[in-house]
Amino acid sequence: MGYLTTIYLVKTFSEIDDNSRVERIIPYAHKAIEEYLDYSLELATYRKWLNGNGSDKMLLKEWPVRRFYGCSISAQDAMTITFAGGEWATVETTKTGINLFSVSTDGAETDTEILYSAYKTVGEVAAQINTKTGWTATVLADLDDHPSAIIRSNCTANAVSPDDMDIEVPDEPVDVNLVQDMDRTVQRKGGFVFPEGRSNVFVWYKSGYTMPVDRNDHQGLDTEGNVPGDLTLVANLMVKAIYDAAEEDLGPASEIKSGDWTRKFNEGARGIADLVLAENAQVLAPYKNFV
Repeated sequence: MGYLTTIYLVKTFSEIDDNSRVERIIPYAHKAIEEYLDYSLELATYRKWLNGNGSDKMLLKEWPVRRFYGCSISAQDAMTITFAGGEWATVETTKTGINLFSVSTDGAETDTEILYSAYKTVGEVAAQINTKTGWTATVLADLDDHPSAIIRSNCTANAVSPDDMDIEVPDEPVDVNLVQDMDRTVQRKGGFVFPEGRSNVFVWYKSGYTMPVDRNDHQGLDTEGNVPGDLTLVANLMVKAIYDAAEEDLGPASEIKSGDWTRKFNEGARGIADLVLAENAQVLAPYKNFV
């Protein structure tokens, strides 16, 4: 994961020379800014089901959009999954895979995740499910070659035979375009609209910024990235403010996790972060999410 600033950029901004402390504060500042703006800033790919609004335009939460891969306004069944051999079994679809949970007739619980990263098509996912004791997956409508990554997520259902769970994927893409000079708005062509509904519009896009990355010696940048200078400035201000106040008695601690380490920041650090955000509200306004 990258951050809005780096040790090198903080040192260039403030002449702070304690690399280890700065390294611990940077993720905290980055997260505080993201929470304030209400979306993720790092370049990432999103596959989402949004609520149709009855208009020919839709706003995307994450931006700026770098690539728009497609949109569908309906779903189709791609696979059915069922379990025989017990009285309790559920299927859950997530952003990363399909979870199979079952309890056998002798009471043994089994919880298995089929990852899309390992099984990249609907057909491969179904074949893997069929290797699991008691489970049967059947692909429908010649959809074996559809990418598994676009399976609708956040669904859980009973799958004890004769019941089954239908796994959905987006239907055929519709014609849309990214509105010129608006890097978060998509528009249907031909005057058509995104039909009103709940989680009925599928969008697939890449958005965000490439984060700066230091050289190993922190004496320069290995990757400059394309983060706007305003955001890096606020991040640097926040890091410096928290760093400068670190020796003060700032109250009880709260735990922040980043990657594989855990760091305790006190409540004062949160207060300092909020103060920096408030003082720079005008600078951050153009980047704040309003969806």
